[in-house]
Parts: sequence; structure tokens; C-alpha cells
Amino acid sequence: MPAYHINIVHNWRKTRHPSGEYLLHIRVTQGRESMYLKVMEDAIPQKFSTRYWTGQTNNWIAEFHPSGFEINKLLRDEINKIWSFITKQKANHNRSVTLAEIKEAYYSKSKFDLTFNEYAVRYIRRNPKKLAYRTIQVYKTFLKHLNEFNPKTNWSDLTPALIDQFNTSLLNKNLKGAARKKYFDKFEVVYKDGCKQLQIPKNEYLFSDLTIKVEKPKRKALSEKEMEEWVMAVVPPELELYRDQFTFLLYTGLYYNDLVGLIKSECLHTADNGKMYIEGNRGKNEERFIIPILPSVMAMIQKYQQEAEDSFFPKYLSEQKFNIKLKEIEIILGWNYSLSNKVGRHSFTDYLISHGWPHAMVQKMLGWSKQETAKHYYDLHPNHILNYAESSPLLA
Repeated sequence: MPAYHINIVHNWRKTRHPSGEYLLHIRVTQGRESMYLKVMEDAIPQKFSTRYWTGQTNNWIAEFHPSGFEINKLLRDEINKIWSFITKQKANHNRSVTLAEIKEAYYSKSKFDLTFNEYAVRYIRRNPKKLAYRTIQVYKTFLKHLNEFNPKTNWSDLTPALIDQFNTSLLNKNLKGAARKKYFDKFEVVYKDGCKQLQIPKNEYLFSDLTIKVEKPKRKALSEKEMEEWVMAVVPPELELYRDQFTFLLYTGLYYNDLVGLIKSECLHTADNGKMYIEGNRGKNEERFIIPILPSVMAMIQKYQQEAEDSFFPKYLSEQKFNIKLKEIEIILGWNYSLSNKVGRHSFTDYLISHGWPHAMVQKMLGWSKQETAKHYYDLHPNHILNYAESSPLLA
């Protein structure tokens, strides 16, 4: 019997696209004949940049991709399903299975007997909107709470009464309004996607009776003194890169995942006056941003120029591991802020607002797409007022 070989391939047609993003396929080879199966829609429909593709069996997607671990596990699961089918067919019929039979079996998977919980698992794995790691974690936490409430929620069970009961169960866990709203937002996204994909009639009033009061968020931002302390921090050589990367976030307002995707030759520009700036698109909402580069940040870019080549830094981690490195440096500084990469963006934003930068400029620099986002940050506190007063002839 001809031997079978199964693996994941990226851009198997060897085409070229300006985006640099291509689909993954499962290549099944029997003897000298091969076929390519598009990974099932309920698994991974999205395209992947060549930046994330490693080509290494079982670890096809790079570790620094926000969902790299989950995607590789899912791909292994898909391959194992095909191997299981081949093994069972050979055991039952004592003959080799044709590629056509494998293809038919793979594409005939039934999705209509899924519970809502099971569909939510597949949606999270599929990650159709290329969500960041932290957003994926919100989906997973929402699903954890739903499983604790009802591990087998059928689509027919989804009524306004059930939504109210689930909200009550979250209240009983002492979850605040912001957390509950966040989970119900994910609930609604998965529900709408499932109705569309499974062709289930959508109840337009499912969430209409849900009312959640949201408290104002408390965003952690470093003061100017703390920012300077961070930049000057003496750290072990193995942490120096991550200190500098967070410094880059502090003085550009970028998220770590946006920094990872930047290519210098595409986004680093020189203005007519000789000043340097970064122009690009945010990964979350595709909004354009323009950020001036300070001389100190430019010196940091040049520091890593030889190692990093066309990236800003020579090495990146997953967002989760990067945050762990920040906490290690925080311990050295004697801080207790539970730093994450988001604090860099909040600190940059807070600095601009406290020094009176116009709203329109701040919005463009940070790539905000909604006015509501800006309002969260423009909740002035004493530091904002006192710093701005220093530049006022009347109050200085």
C-alpha cells in the first residue's frame, strides 16, 4: 500500500500578493500523488503573513504570533483527524484509502449538531478577525463563565431570559459592569457569527433587555519621572532589549503587537524639515497613525540597526512573555504596578493630554477610530491641569 504523508503548507501555489498574506492548506500525499485541502472554515479561515510562517512541522506558526500556540495545536488536531480516518478505513476495509475519499470525508464534517459552547470554542480557534492575544483571552474567559453557567447551551436555549440569568450569575461572582459588558460583547459577536455560518434564524431582541452600568476605567500611566526612571534603569544584559522595546512604546504610544509588525523600509520616513516619523496602520482597526520620532528613540533604532535589519528590533516575544519580562524589570526598579505593554500607550497618551496637545492630533497619532475612545482618555485629573498651568502666564 502506498505510504501517506500529511503536512501543513503555506502559499502552496507560490503566488505573490502585495499583502504578503496567504492561506494555509493541508497537503496529503499518497505515493507520488498529492492534494491540497483548504483548512476547514470552522478551524482557521484566515490568511497568514510570511512573517509568521516557520515551515517547521508541528510549529508552523511562529511563537510570537498572538495565537501561535493555539493555531499550531488546532492544525495538529486537523491532521490527526485525517490520520484517524485513514487508520479506521484501513482497519475496516483492509485497503488503502484514496485521496478522493479523504477529501470527501474531510469536507463533509457536520457543524449543525454543535452546542453554542462548542461553536464558541471553534470561533476562538478560528480567530476570524485576527484578534490580539489579550482579546482572545477575553473570549476564553467569557466561555469559561458560560461553561460554569451551562456547559451545554443549545441554540434553542438562547432567549432574553437566559441572557438575564447569565448576567445574574456573573453578578453573583462580584464581576463589575465593565467586565460583564466586555463578556456580553463577545457573547453577541459569537452569536451573530454562528447564526450566519450555521444559517440559524437570528433573534434580533436577544440582548435588547440587557442593561449594564459601566464604571469609568482606571488606566495606569507612568509619570514623566517614572518614564525617565525606566529609560535609565540598569538591567541585566538579557533584559536590556525588553527595557528598550518598552521605552519605544512609552515614546510612540504603539501597542507591542503593532510594533512587531512594523517594517522600517515601509513606515519610517523623513519629513521636509528633516524630522523622522513613523506612518502605518494599526493592526486592530486598520486606522492610519503618524508618530514623530524623538532623537533619543532614533538613537535606539540605530543601536539595533545591524541586528534588526528591516525590523526595529532583532527579536520579539509573544505579548504574554513580553509582559512577563516587563514585570522582571519592574521588580528591579522596586515598582508594583503590574506593568503590561498597554501601560506604554497609556503613558504616552497621558503625557500628550497633560501637555495640552490638540484632540485631533492625539487621535491621529494613536490611530483612534472612535470618538468614544478619546473621551475615555480625556477625563482630566489634577496632573493634567497642573502641568498645563505651568505654561500659562496667568497661572505659572
